[in-house]
Amino acid sequence: MSGVNLPEGDIDRVKSHLAKYYKKMGEEAPWERDSLDCEGECRQVRPEPIC
Repeated sequence: MSGVNLPEGDIDRVKSHLAKYYKKMGEEAPWERDSLDCEGECRQVRPEPIC
């Protein structure tokens, strides 16, 4: 999987833009997901690579 090099100041704006598409598909953006599932059990959450 390849990444994208973004200026640090643009990352929040890009994430906000992409989150709208996740919402449109009925999903939650990976960086906005809670680390607990519906039953309160912990699950592994890995941040998306930014490099």
